Amino acid sequence: MNRKYYISFAVLLGTLGLNSCVDPFEAEDLGYERLLVVEGIITDSMQRQQIVLSNTTPLDSVLYMPERGATVQVKASDGRTYTFSELTPGTYQSTEVFAAETGIGYQLEITTLEGEQLSSEENRFSSNPGIEAVYAGMERDANGNEEMVIYVDAIGSSEDVTYYRYEYEETYMLIAPRWAPFDFVVINDEFPDFEVGLVTRTQEERVCFNTDKSTAIIQEATQGLQENRLLQFPIRRLSKDDYRIAHRYSLLVKQFTQSADAYAFYEHLNDISSVTNLFSTIQPGRLEGNVRSDSRGGRDAIGYFEVASVSSTRFFVNYDDVFNESPINTYPINCEPLGSPPLFYPGSHPMGITTSPLIDAIQAGVIKYVADNSNPGDGQGPYFTTTTPCGDCNAFGTNVKPDYWVD
Repeated sequence: MNRKYYISFAVLLGTLGLNSCVDPFEAEDLGYERLLVVEGIITDSMQRQQIVLSNTTPLDSVLYMPERGATVQVKASDGRTYTFSELTPGTYQSTEVFAAETGIGYQLEITTLEGEQLSSEENRFSSNPGIEAVYAGMERDANGNEEMVIYVDAIGSSEDVTYYRYEYEETYMLIAPRWAPFDFVVINDEFPDFEVGLVTRTQEERVCFNTDKSTAIIQEATQGLQENRLLQFPIRRLSKDDYRIAHRYSLLVKQFTQSADAYAFYEHLNDISSVTNLFSTIQPGRLEGNVRSDSRGGRDAIGYFEVASVSSTRFFVNYDDVFNESPINTYPINCEPLGSPPLFYPGSHPMGITTSPLIDAIQAGVIKYVADNSNPGDGQGPYFTTTTPCGDCNAFGTNVKPDYWVD
C-alpha cells in the first residue's frame, strides 16, 4: 500500500540567530522510510553554531520528530574538534563560540543514540566581499499593479563565479488606527449600580513593531554575467497596498557565499518543494545532500552541512520614498468603530437580565475606548468603542522598540 512521508527543512539555522525554513512538501514512496534530516550551517560569524537533527515522518503524523541523544561534533582540518551539546530536543549547539576560518575544512560527524554513524563531506567557504548596496524601487507586477521592490548589489569575489544565498528579517511599524489615550475601568459591575470610568493608559498600545523572517530559498550566481557582480537583484517584493510598508519598514539582508555544490543542492530543493505532485517528477532519493551513513545498513540522511561566509546590511525605507501617494492599507485588519454598547439592557429586562453589555465586553477584553458619546441614542451607551486589536497594536506586534530601529 502506498504511503506518503513528510519532509520539512529549515535551510539555515544557527547563523546570527537565523531560523528560516522551506515550506513543507510531500513526497510519495512505496513505503515510509525514516530518514535523518540534517540541518546546519557553520559560518565565519563568531558565535555558538547550531546543528538541528530530526526525522522524516509519515504524512498521517502531525508530530515533529527530533533526533535526540546524538553525539555531534565538527572536525576542522587543522586538528581542532568542536563539540555540540543538545540545547533542546534535536537542536545541538556548540559548547564554545567559534567561527569558520578561511582555508580550513570542516566536517560534520554524527553518532545517533542507536549507534548509527553519519558524516558529511569536508567543506570550506569562499570569501564574502560583502553587500555593496541595498535600496528600494517601484515596479509593476504581472497584473500592472505597483509594488515596492528591495534590491541588492554585490561585488563578487576574486573567483570566476560567486554563488550567493540570501535571507532577510523584515521589521515594520504598526500604528493602531483607533487608539485613544484613555482606557476603560469598571467601577461597579453589580446590578443595578453599574458604573464605568476612564483612566489614562499606562502601557504603550499605539505604536508597535513586528519582525518576520524569510521562508523561501533566495539564490543567485554571477555565472553568465559580464562581470563578477550582482546588480539590482530583487530580494523582497511587497504590494503597494501591503500594510507592512504603510509607515516605516526595515529589512536586514543577510548574504551567504556558497560553494557550487551547496548552490546546486538548495536549487534542487527549491525546485522539488514547489512541485505539486512530487512523485510524478522527482523521486525523494534524488535529493542528495552531503551527509551520508558510515554504518553498514544505517539510515540514509537528507540535508546539507554547509560552511559559508556571511555579511549583513540593514536598510530602512518609508512609504513616500517609493510612492507619490498616501498608503491605502495601514493595518492588518479593517478597523471601524463598533458603536456604543449600552451600560444597561434596554427595556424592563423581562428575562431578568442583570448584566451590562458594556461591562461584559470590557471584562472580556474585546473592546477599547475610542471617544465619549455625548448624545447617546436609544440602545446606546456613554462611549464609542472599537475592537481591542484596533485600539491596541500589541495584538499584532510588540510595543518594545527594537534597539536597531531608527526613526
